[in-house]
Amino acid sequence: NTNTAASAKKKRNGFVTFMLWLSIIVNIVSPVRTYFGYQKYKDALDSAVPVLFQNDLNSSVHVFYSDMQSNIVLFTIVAVIFALLNIFAYALLLNWKKAGYYVLCVSAVLSTICTTYIHMQITDIYTRIVNEAYNGGVLLTLDSPFTTTVLIATAVISVVIVPLIWRGILAIRKDGKSCWSQLS
Repeated sequence: NTNTAASAKKKRNGFVTFMLWLSIIVNIVSPVRTYFGYQKYKDALDSAVPVLFQNDLNSSVHVFYSDMQSNIVLFTIVAVIFALLNIFAYALLLNWKKAGYYVLCVSAVLSTICTTYIHMQITDIYTRIVNEAYNGGVLLTLDSPFTTTVLIATAVISVVIVPLIWRGILAIRKDGKSCWSQLS
């Protein structure tokens, strides 16, 4: 096979290979971390909801609570999908395919759009629950899991900085040739 013979001649810096494998491992663990990270916000709601229900607050609290649980599940599913897409991209890069870099860039943009939308939904639900409690005479303090600053920082890091870092990593040379120049 000529493709295998051509791949055998290509060499990448050990650091590049290490970073590719590390990224695959991180993307395997990431959805699990995401799920358990959101559980702490769900737990905060779980502790607040009985107080709200005891005070016979509007039934919209039930709807908001249900929406929150649905959004956590949705966000976990989205995290799994983008983690799989990223793993696919890193596998392409390990197999000397430049398309892996472009898949990674597209994944970053789409992931940022999807996660920002879901984060805004969750923040809106938190705000509605706190407002409903306040209107019902219950002082409730729930810290929203997301702020505008966090969303903007995440977007910039995901869409701009990460692809630039990967472009720099792929430019590391071994035997006078960068990994990027050897990608097909």
